Amino acid sequence: MQPSGKRGQPAGHRRPLAKRAAPCHCLRVRAHVFSLRTAPFAYPDLRSPPALELMLAGDGLDAAVDVARLDRLEIELDDGRIVWKRTPSEALPPLLDALRRAIAAHALLEPALPGTLLRVREAMELCLESESDIDADTFDELVLQLCERLEGFSVWRHGIFDGLGRALIDVDTASGQSAGLEWPPEPRAWRAQAPTAVSRPDATATVTRARALCALARRGLLEAAGPTPETTPGIETLRAFCEAAPVRDGLTPEEATLMALNPGAWSQRTLVEATWATETVVALAWALGLADFPGDEEMVESEPLYALFEVGEPVSERLAAARLRSPAEIRLRLEGARFVHAEALRALADDVTTMRFSSRGLDHLSTVAALAASRLRGLEWLSGA
Repeated sequence: MQPSGKRGQPAGHRRPLAKRAAPCHCLRVRAHVFSLRTAPFAYPDLRSPPALELMLAGDGLDAAVDVARLDRLEIELDDGRIVWKRTPSEALPPLLDALRRAIAAHALLEPALPGTLLRVREAMELCLESESDIDADTFDELVLQLCERLEGFSVWRHGIFDGLGRALIDVDTASGQSAGLEWPPEPRAWRAQAPTAVSRPDATATVTRARALCALARRGLLEAAGPTPETTPGIETLRAFCEAAPVRDGLTPEEATLMALNPGAWSQRTLVEATWATETVVALAWALGLADFPGDEEMVESEPLYALFEVGEPVSERLAAARLRSPAEIRLRLEGARFVHAEALRALADDVTTMRFSSRGLDHLSTVAALAASRLRGLEWLSGA
């Protein structure tokens, strides 16, 4: 994410922990990192940044890994520790809502920042507890390196920064004129904003969503090929298809914005992310009883799904007659996909208890994790998430 307004200098920007505590006092600082990367965050992402590379070069950290969910790590420093925690998926929407409110209250140095929140896929919290300035420097570098690796940004009380340390929002807390961002929000406030009732989509909405995602994935493939004089008409056809009712109701605001762009306007990241929607579609097709659920390590072909959901055509009687499987059956499949996702992450963390994926290479494991994550999006949507 490149700031388009005022920029800080990568080598001389105000450090997140520039205001140090007295040596006898313990520093306690929190930062949130938001990932915009398509691939899910994995243990090697935290283990490999230069800020921690030497410290974590051995096997000593493995004992601290919560292999059940891989959602918490404790990293011992010279005079303290860093605690890393993954933000649960159900807590991400209210967390982003709180971030939108905090952004709205301050001057933007990056006008695109509010729209960027639509691309957030994951979030994590890092907390430093230490008495050492050296540990504080390590914490600063770790957060910056994670932002760069995850193509995201970090949020502190005094501002929001990208992976190069450039300010997207800069709040002057040192002068005492500002208390900083209202961040992080209290967990109790997150829960108060959570919906009390679960609204699950019906079969008609599921067909519409699947057709819209098929069109999105199809455009990703066409964009990857050019666009060329041969592919541009196809992109225009898909764009018109998605702008018409009822398919437009099957797209999120972000997806609708992407589909409205002219041929050739998609970034490499956007088209790659769009093609992964095929794996979400196959989960919806299974829920409608129109396809088998694919194997955990099997990447599905897009063309059969494109034909199955009759993209570009009116809904046929066959699609209109489709009915969803029971909520209990969808829930079981959801839990199964979550298990596969966690199992792949455990294998990436070198957990020897993982039998099925333990001998696979990192590329294969990352693919398995991404397949499960993409299918989870469809199953969670079906469950009202």
